[in-house]
This record gives sequence, C-alpha cells and structure tokens, in this order.
Amino acid sequence: MNTTREPEDRWVREAAEHLDGQAAELDSTIMARLRQGRKAALGSLHNRPSSTIPWLRPLAAGLSTVALLIMVTALLMQRVSVTETHRLSALEDVEIFSSGEDLELFENLEFYSWLSEAEFPEKT
Repeated sequence: MNTTREPEDRWVREAAEHLDGQAAELDSTIMARLRQGRKAALGSLHNRPSSTIPWLRPLAAGLSTVALLIMVTALLMQRVSVTETHRLSALEDVEIFSSGEDLELFENLEFYSWLSEAEFPEKT
C-alpha cells in the first residue's frame, strides 16, 4: 500500500465519521431545509446554459458535414476513375481478341518484353 497516502486517507475517514455523526444530530427542520437547498442547487445545475460557446456546436456540425462530403466525393471520384480504367483495358482486350489476327505475338509476349528491356552490345 502507498504509505504516503495513509495519513490523508485516515484524515478523510475521520472527517467523514465526524460529519456523519453531526448530521445524525440535526433536527428535522434543518434537514428539510438542507434537502430543499440541495434540490434547488441540482435544479439550477440542469437549467443553466452550457459553458461552451453557443455557436461552437453548429459550426462543428457544419464543418464535419463538409469534411464528410469532401471525403465521399473523393472516394467516388477515385472509384469512377478506377472503373473507367478497367473498362478501357477490357475494351482493348476485346478488340485484340476479336481482330482475328494471329495471336502468336501475344503468346510470346513475355519474350518480346524481355527482348525490349535487354541490352545487347553494339557491333562495331
């Protein structure tokens, strides 16, 4: 246990016992007035305006709505561009296969890709 807090904890415990003992000795009129004061204090707590600036909540709501709209728009635009890219590549594939040309070039595509990237020594 934390020994530095033991005196403080003991003091709080003794103070609570002392106050509880004195509260038990109070007469009913004082207790009724204390309850009435407590209810009034709690009622005023619920009725008071919030401590925040009144225009801060609507401003925050508006800014968060704008940020959400920007994010949704960006995501939709990105999705549209990706979809269009896939459509174009699919159309190119359809054109290639429907052309009726010899597909031997496409069967050896890896070889031609390697050939274009390879560096050969020049003959002098």
